[in-house]
Amino acid sequence: MEGNKRRTRPNILITGTPGTGKTTLSHNLAEKCSLNHIELSSLIKEKSLHSGWDEEFECYILDEDKVLRSRHLVSLTAISGVR
Repeated sequence: MEGNKRRTRPNILITGTPGTGKTTLSHNLAEKCSLNHIELSSLIKEKSLHSGWDEEFECYILDEDKVLRSRHLVSLTAISGVR
């Protein structure tokens, strides 16, 4: 990490099959624990952080390299997890 910045809050990533309640669970967890909720699926769609559409599961295919390089996600996790 840069300089003296230390992580003081966790970054929690919840994954799973579409339609199983991940967004509801993560929103409730964030609210209960006073954490920021970042809906990664929205960022993936809005910022084209995917490698295409999966017809079988009817969702975007996460491109991990694009996500990890994304300035949008880096700035959001810095706000939520590092002080």
